[in-house]
This record gives sequence, structure tokens and C-alpha cells, in this order.
Amino acid sequence: NKPIMIEAKALSDDLYTTIELINADTNEVIEGYIGGAGYGFDFRQLMFSPKEDINYIIRVGGSAYEDEELIGDYTIKIKDTAEISPEQTVQGQLEEKDFHNLSYSNQFVDNYLLTGFQEGQIVAFNLSSEEFNPSLKLINIGTQEIIEFDDNNSFNTIDENSDYSDKNARVVFAPEADTNYMVWVSTTEDGKIGNYSLSAEVLENISVVNTVQSGNLNTNDAYHPDREGKFIDEYQLSELKSGDTVKLELKPISDNFNTSLEVYGIKNTGDGNQRISTSNIRNYFDSQAFLVPEDGVEYFARVTSDNKGDTGNYELNITTGKTNLEIYDVNIND
Repeated sequence: NKPIMIEAKALSDDLYTTIELINADTNEVIEGYIGGAGYGFDFRQLMFSPKEDINYIIRVGGSAYEDEELIGDYTIKIKDTAEISPEQTVQGQLEEKDFHNLSYSNQFVDNYLLTGFQEGQIVAFNLSSEEFNPSLKLINIGTQEIIEFDDNNSFNTIDENSDYSDKNARVVFAPEADTNYMVWVSTTEDGKIGNYSLSAEVLENISVVNTVQSGNLNTNDAYHPDREGKFIDEYQLSELKSGDTVKLELKPISDNFNTSLEVYGIKNTGDGNQRISTSNIRNYFDSQAFLVPEDGVEYFARVTSDNKGDTGNYELNITTGKTNLEIYDVNIND
């Protein structure tokens, strides 16, 4: 049941490969290639999870434009999938011998199977590198669809002259029961290889019932995925009840330290995907947010600074009360 990755790459000029997974007992085609659908892609990949008592055949063929019959040399790679578990940090390396990125033919990728994560958690994956601009994708293995991604290219390039050159990518998600996931580590730069660090963090739970959470933003924290040069702390909100009103108030404790508060909700759609809603509050001093929880949604708060590179102590105060609404019928002619 552990996913296997297979890649066929053409070596001869003008050769384009195809790849299929065959049930050896029935000769049925189980799965065809994925990725590399356009001109210039000289490789094909597929991914499958082996089942007991089934024998498999890999069929590699040639593909041609304008009905030409092409033959030639190719290589085939078969790779078991590495694993990553909660609170684990993996030190890895992108190399030219790695599999190719499905989206870009001249970029390389490492794959990690998620193990030990549970429904009800909120998990953050952080990818950092000093040698390439990182790209991180979360994949639903069953559907092979991208659930979340951060290509880290909205404003970031690795600028050695910048104190705040952002060299990390980050995705946050809520695991769904009976769903298998994988993260893909890659880069946005053609031909780039090098060392990287991939960490899996289960967000700390804090209650929304009269809680005061003290914290500290520092240079060891992760970078904000969308706001250059700003560090973050993230907390999963627990003991939420539908119909309550939750007030979050973020106060800086250190001098010359301006805070910013963001609140996110993650809702699984039931098909292995998720939808993230957001309420971003970016004030210069005290930051406040109000939340009315919905059933079936996991929420987390993100603490960050308003200025690049700012660090310091803060307090996050959370209180919860009932939402009291009165409904009136009004005649506009009165």
C-alpha cells in the first residue's frame, strides 16, 4: 500500500515516451502516464500503490507527433516513497538523478508520504533552502490532485543582498480521515539543485475560552508565506462551538513592535480537497478579529509583525460569548 513512483525518460532526440501500469494476470491497463503532456516533455510518470496478490507489468512505448513512428533509447526509474511524520524534520537534497517536476521539465522533485497525521489536527509543512527557491505541493494520492501549494514566487527570488530574502515555502492543511497524502519538494528555478530542510508541525492547540497566550516572534520562526520578511507563530483554535462569538485580541509587549493578526478556517469538501477562508487584520498596534465558528471547519490564528524583520513578545487574548440576535418583522411603510 506504499506508493511507488515510476518515470520513463527519453534519451534519443525527438522521442517521447509513454508508460502504462498493467495487471499481469488480466492484461488490463490499470493506469496510464501522468504529466509531461506538452511539447518539450521527454518524460512520463505514474504513481500507484501495490496490492497483495497482484502481479504488475510496466509497459514503456514511443509517442510521436504527426504520426511518425519513433524508436530510440530511454531510461526508467522506480522509486519507493520516503515518509514524513508529525514533528519530524527531514534534511534532503534535490539532485539531477531525482524525478522530474510534473509541471516543468527541467526541475527536479522529491516525494514524501504523510504518516501518523490525524483528522482534527491542523498541520503546517515548511520547506526552506539556501540554494534554490523552494516549491511545495500537497497531493491527494487517491485523486492525484493538488490540495495546497506554495511556489514562493509571488515576490521572492533569492537575493543575496537582501536581509529578508524569503527562502521558504509553507502549506497548512487539515487531514481528512481515510485519505492518503504526499508532499512534493521542488524548486521554481530550472536546473537548480541543492540541500533543503522539510519540517512537519502540528499546530499547538489553544482554547478559545478565556485564554491568554504569551508568545515571542523570533528569527528561528518560519517566514510568512505571503508577506516578505515577516516571521509567524500559528495556533489551532479549540473548544469552538457553533453560534458562539469569539474575540481575538493581539497586543505587542515589546517596544517598537507592531503586531498583525490573521484568522483562517479550513473546511474539507468531502472529496479530499479543502477550502480556506481568511480574515486578515493588520493594525499598527492592537489587532482584533471576531469569529463566529461554523460546524465542520477547523480554525487557526496566525500571529505576525507589521514590519519586515520585526521580533518581540506579544499576548493573544481570546474570549468567547454567545451571539444574541433578535429578529424583527418590519413594515417599510410604517
